[in-house]
Amino acid sequence: VINTLIHNEAFLYEIKQYAASISTSEEELLQKAKKIFKEMISSFQPRSIRFSKKLMKIFFSSLFSNVKIYGASHLSQELDNRYLFLPSHRSHFDYLLISDILDDLGHTPPHVAAGINRSFVPMGPIFRRLGAFFIRRRISGNFLYLACLKTYLRWLTNFPLSIELFIEGGRSRDGKLRK
Repeated sequence: VINTLIHNEAFLYEIKQYAASISTSEEELLQKAKKIFKEMISSFQPRSIRFSKKLMKIFFSSLFSNVKIYGASHLSQELDNRYLFLPSHRSHFDYLLISDILDDLGHTPPHVAAGINRSFVPMGPIFRRLGAFFIRRRISGNFLYLACLKTYLRWLTNFPLSIELFIEGGRSRDGKLRK
């Protein structure tokens, strides 16, 4: 995946332009970009989803006596795995439930944008296998990082899969929606 991203024509053009503007070599920027991609990308593995579903059933049954899903029936007919899910981020159950519901309907769970703080060992590698890709909290002004992120997101949209982003940025601590 990293080699595909690094050799993307649009990405290489941006790197060439940026290297010239800051008087550095393209090769140096490409080496930094490889590290960024390695930090960022998902390594989705369907068998990890099956294993996590078993754990989640046990976990959910100990926390909830009943979970009702409204409006999911139309997803089974209409969902072509090219959706952008934008749930609120009131809790960590948001992404777990969406992935679980989609899997129950026979669809691939979405690739989920996660804060880089979730990339710790041992959970980071597990989250990657479940479809998480990691984004730094602060990317403003970091041209190379932003170019890598745009390239990765463009690459993901070439596949019949869904993406899940949390427009609030982080999880709510008080249960209220964030600005």
